[in-house]
Amino acid sequence: MKYISRIFLLLCVAALMAGCKLAVIVVEGGEVQSDYSGDCEVNSVCLIEVTSTDFNDAFWPAEEAGWYFDSWVAGDGFLCGGSTYQTCALNLRPHKGNEAIEELVTSPTTFYLMPKFLPIRIDEVIAEGRTVKIGGRQWIQPLDTVGYSYNQIREICPDRLCAGTLLNGNPGSPGAVIDIEGYIWASSEDMHWLAREYRSIGRDPYTDFEVDTTSRPALLGGMVSDAPSNQSSIYIALLGSSAEILQYPRRPDQVAYIGVWLWRPSD
Repeated sequence: MKYISRIFLLLCVAALMAGCKLAVIVVEGGEVQSDYSGDCEVNSVCLIEVTSTDFNDAFWPAEEAGWYFDSWVAGDGFLCGGSTYQTCALNLRPHKGNEAIEELVTSPTTFYLMPKFLPIRIDEVIAEGRTVKIGGRQWIQPLDTVGYSYNQIREICPDRLCAGTLLNGNPGSPGAVIDIEGYIWASSEDMHWLAREYRSIGRDPYTDFEVDTTSRPALLGGMVSDAPSNQSSIYIALLGSSAEILQYPRRPDQVAYIGVWLWRPSD
């Protein structure tokens, strides 16, 4: 209770101060780190002055042992509210000269940034054949679906829902038929969900998914269903502590020697 009272007092003080402010609020479970504004430790409110449209910074959560980052808290005046993306980037430079934004910067308005940390929960990950079950979803090993282009997968999985089979491109068992009937071609949002599931149970996804050891460094990645950038290059989701979405330098009609992220609801 004393921490809540302290936070309330600091927010009241911020409201009385001239100029735009960003109040970073951390109650429990970790801290918030940034590129330029320093770190905001647990049980703290860190006030950052936003004095001009030159403000440009990025913030991200750093969990304590036994906790994981769930999302940024949503609400009136809360930035990145509801987002499960770990990085919250705040860049006012593109708005330089915008009268409304310039006035806002000089006003006594306070915005908020607050991570939601939760205790790591106990859950199980089940390996069933060549699939992985976690959080009510069953995932195919991406390494079993290499050797296809984005356009080929789109034909088999129109509107993301798949119907048919693929031939296993895994060098360890080439030619095996993979039944993908009823599977869903994962989006980048699905990949952020999967990364968050792993964070929530304190488990490394590399424990369950096979990695392409021929690449340097070894990567755990696969094509996602997001539309190609300018219809010229496809996207790959690399799964680590966060699902990092990278643009892969191949056209949608070129074979990508990397697999596909596919999932379906599990029993």
